[in-house]
Amino acid sequence: MLKTIFSPPIFDGNVEKTQAARLLHQIILASWLLPFLAVVIALINPAVILFIIPAGIALVIALLALTIIIRIGLVDLASAILIVVLITLFSYLNYIGAGQPRPLILLTIIPIMVSGLLFGR
Repeated sequence: MLKTIFSPPIFDGNVEKTQAARLLHQIILASWLLPFLAVVIALINPAVILFIIPAGIALVIALLALTIIIRIGLVDLASAILIVVLITLFSYLNYIGAGQPRPLILLTIIPIMVSGLLFGR
């Protein structure tokens, strides 16, 4: 069971879709570190719990849905959803900051780079 979760889906006869699914799967696996990072940040700085934890929960739900969608074979849809989720989460975190100078605005580069990787083909 764990082996199938941690291995990317393979689509027989469609090499391009399999490569895109492999790349998206790796990005999704790396994104699973973000909710755990949110918990660590909330433990270190309890003042941010009110906005970090909801963002982490939303990301966990989105990553679970993306894992299911990619297994179904809708790789392009999963790629688009991932980009929208990342942009929405980072925009939410910037908005909640209420204009305070934080390096979160630099995180908006991540969805741009990920979209170039996923849709560059």
